[in-house]
Amino acid sequence: MSEGFNIFTNEEWIIKHGKQFLEEYKKKLEELDLKLLNERDKSKYKLKDIRPRIIITEYGPIIFFRRRYIIVGKKGYIYLLDEHLGLKKHSRILPSLKKKVLNYIGTGKRYQDIIDTLGYTNISKTTIGRILNSIDNTSKIFEIENKVNLSIGQNLYINMDDGYIKYRINKKVLKLSVRIVSFNTGVEYKESKSTKTRKRGVLQNKRVFYIIGNKTNPITWKKTIKMINFWANNYYENFANTKLIVGGDGAKWVKKIAREMNAEFHLDRFHGIKYLKDLFVRGKKKYDSSNWDLYKIAVNLFKNGKADQLIKFLKESGLSISKQIMNYFKYNRDGIVSQAEQSYIGVSAETDICNVLKAPLGFKKATYTLRNVVNFLSQRAFEINNNFKFNN
Repeated sequence: MSEGFNIFTNEEWIIKHGKQFLEEYKKKLEELDLKLLNERDKSKYKLKDIRPRIIITEYGPIIFFRRRYIIVGKKGYIYLLDEHLGLKKHSRILPSLKKKVLNYIGTGKRYQDIIDTLGYTNISKTTIGRILNSIDNTSKIFEIENKVNLSIGQNLYINMDDGYIKYRINKKVLKLSVRIVSFNTGVEYKESKSTKTRKRGVLQNKRVFYIIGNKTNPITWKKTIKMINFWANNYYENFANTKLIVGGDGAKWVKKIAREMNAEFHLDRFHGIKYLKDLFVRGKKKYDSSNWDLYKIAVNLFKNGKADQLIKFLKESGLSISKQIMNYFKYNRDGIVSQAEQSYIGVSAETDICNVLKAPLGFKKATYTLRNVVNFLSQRAFEINNNFKFNN
C-alpha cells in the first residue's frame, strides 16, 4: 500500500476491480489504521478501543474497524483514520458516490431509477433524500459553461407552463406551484438511427429556469417577465435585440406575458387538437365515420392557421359546443394563426414540465421537503443548461 493511499483518490481502484475486491479494500483501510497507530504522537493520543465503521461505495458497503483515541488533556475522542481520510462523523456515502447520485438526478432519473442503477450499493430512497438535504444546490442554476451569442433579429423561443408538486413542512403536506420556463433558438432536424422513423427535431441552445410559489406567494406574470429578462441575459448575449416568440397552452397569463413582452404568441398544437378530438370523435362519437371527416377538416384548418374559418366551421358543425371551448379558440386566435408561420416549430412547454418536474419527481402522490424540491430542480436545470439537447 502506498504511503499516500486515500479513499477518495483510490475509489477508481474499487470500480476497476469490482465488488469482489471490497474485502481487500477493507484490508487496506485497516492496514492504514495500524500504520497511523504506530506513527502517532503517543504523548497526544492514547489508544482507547477499536470501533467499526461503514462506508458506502458504488460496489456496496464496506465495514471496517479503526482505532479510537483519547486526546490527552482534552475531552472527547478522535479516530485518526477518519481524520486522515477526511470522513465526517456521520457521513456514510463517499463524495464520489454522492456526486454520481446528483448527476443521475440531473439527467432526470427518479429515486427508484437511481436505486436500480446503483443496485450494488443497497442505497435507499431515504439516503437519496438525505443526500439532497445535505447540500445547498440553489447556486447550481447560476452555473453556465457557455453563454450563447445571438444575432440581431434572431428568433428566441420562450416556452412556459405550470406544474404542481406536494411538499412536506412540519408534518403538513402542502401544494407547491412550479413554473418552468425554457428558451431555445430553433430546431435542427437530424437523421434518426432507425431508417423507419422520420428525422428528429433537436432544440438548439436550450436553457431552462424555474420559479416556485404557493398559495400565500403566488407566481405572477410580472415576476415571470422579470425572471425571463434576468435569466435570458444570463444565458444569452444580445437578448435585447432578438425576436421573441412565447409558446404555451393558451392560459391567460401566458398570453399576457406575450403581449407585455411584445412577443409573437404560439399556441401549443397538442392542446388545440385535443379539444377538437374531444368535440368530434371522443367517446361514442368515434363510431360515426362522418365525425372523423369533420374532425380531419377542423384539424387541417387549425394546422394551417385558418383561425376564422375554423371558428366559423365549429359554429356551423351542428355540434353542441360549450361556451368555454368556443372561447378557447376565439381567445387564442393569434396562436392558431401562427401555426402556419414559418417560425412555428411547436411548443415544448408540456414536455418541459414532464422532463424537469413530473418525470424525475414522480407522477404519483409523493411528497418531498422543500429543500429537496429546490435541490432537485436546480440540479436538473444545471444539467439541461450545460449538457443536453432535447428532441422536439
